[in-house]
Amino acid sequence: MNPTHAALRVIAKMALSDGKISPEERELLEELTATLAGENEIDTLIADVATQSLEELTASVEKYEDRFFIALRAYSMAHVDNHFDAEEEKLYERLIDSFEITTQDRQLIRRCEALSRAPNPQPPEGRVAELFERSSFAC
Repeated sequence: MNPTHAALRVIAKMALSDGKISPEERELLEELTATLAGENEIDTLIADVATQSLEELTASVEKYEDRFFIALRAYSMAHVDNHFDAEEEKLYERLIDSFEITTQDRQLIRRCEALSRAPNPQPPEGRVAELFERSSFAC
């Protein structure tokens, strides 16, 4: 599975982690699916990830930079409806642990999410651009 498809599946798994998909989560999934995959099969995607473990969804993601961006997007998904519940938090913690995201990058992910919600959003830190350039998503 390529990193883009793995990312979509992990993000969908995060949206589904609390047992329901909010309108905000669905809208973000639709945007990401159309942008990253060029398709709009949200219901099929959700049905697929419901039967797969997080480990199955992430097994093919080898590059640290790809893992960072998948974790960043998953964290954004968990916050899109302004409710980071216990199930989302547990799944996110499992994700960043399995991806071996560094403590500094975990903090960077939190800062990026907070910056995205600020009244005057700021551009991401330089580290984000560096990681993006080395990721599979830069192509």
